[in-house]
Amino acid sequence: MAIHDRGTVHARLDALRATVAGLRAKLPVTLEELEADELLEWTVTRGLALAVDAVIDVGALLLGRMPSAAAAAPAALLGDLAACGVVWPETAERLRGLPGLHDALVPDDVVLDRASLLDALGRVEALDAFAGDVDAWMNRRDGH
Repeated sequence: MAIHDRGTVHARLDALRATVAGLRAKLPVTLEELEADELLEWTVTRGLALAVDAVIDVGALLLGRMPSAAAAAPAALLGDLAACGVVWPETAERLRGLPGLHDALVPDDVVLDRASLLDALGRVEALDAFAGDVDAWMNRRDGH
């Protein structure tokens, strides 16, 4: 597997880490807080959408796929990254289902139920692990 654009991968991982830090700053969040605070709900929804986009973009770059194809089959994307040794199988499992939220998170006219938002928000550590796994894999490939 060739890394065609290392700079872009690093930029997307940096964006993912920044997004995760922003989401982590909102923790802990309760269902009641999401219901009472539209700005908080929007912030969490947008942050999760950005994080999911970054995971899909990085996976697509590393697997040589078009981002639209990767977004269409996000579960396969994570499985393929694990099979290639880019991410640990445990990381892929912890993120299972999260990239599938992409279509529900991005369109403005779709509202994801708040329980699903809380579930996704509870996976911020797995998003951080994804970035760390990819970095470690790239360093191994470089012989570091």
